[in-house]
Formats: sequence, structure tokens, C-alpha cells
Amino acid sequence: MTKVSRRTTTRKCCGSSFQDAQAADVAARVHKIARLCAAEGVDHPRYLLRLVEAELIDRERRMVNCRIKAAKFPALKSLDSFDFAAELDQGLVMELVRSENVDRRENIITVGAAPKVN
Repeated sequence: MTKVSRRTTTRKCCGSSFQDAQAADVAARVHKIARLCAAEGVDHPRYLLRLVEAELIDRERRMVNCRIKAAKFPALKSLDSFDFAAELDQGLVMELVRSENVDRRENIITVGAAPKVN
């Protein structure tokens, strides 16, 4: 009698529909990029490079979504919906978001009261 791991069993039970959905996403992406590359006259190596880049971007997006879901945030918020108060310089906040200080090897010092966390 062969021993079947729990992971293998889960993969067999849940994997089929997930793989079907993922395959459909990949197929749609392949056709979309193929049409764009054909219209632009892109050669095969560049076509394959675009496919790989698109897959990596999609994987990153799925990873971020998975982490957000695992964190169980009550609501998803972004800086687009943030109401910058008079005390905050929006340009400076956006510079901090882009982490340009890291490239310039500059430190950041923040001053102010710590927020209440209940």
C-alpha cells in the first residue's frame, strides 16, 4: 500500500479547478500578447520574453493579494483614497513611498506622537 501525503490529496481535490482557472488565464494572456506582438511585428524571442514578463507580473499580483488576504485587513486602502491633511506634504509622502531616500542612502527621521492602537 502506498502512502499518500495530505498535500497530494489536497492538490488532487482542489487543484483541478484551480489549475483549470489558471490555465484559462494563461491562455487568454497568451492570445492577447500574441495578437499584440503580431500587430507590432515582434520576433519570437521578444514574444516569449513578453509572455514571461506578463506571467511574473501576474504571479507578483497574486502573491500580494494572497498576503493581503492572509493579513485579514478590515478594508483595503490605498494612497489614492487618502485625504492628505494640512500637516502632511503629499509630495514628501509620495517620495517616501517611492523609497528614493534608499537609493540616495539617506536616513529618515519622523517626529510626532505615536498613533493610538486599540
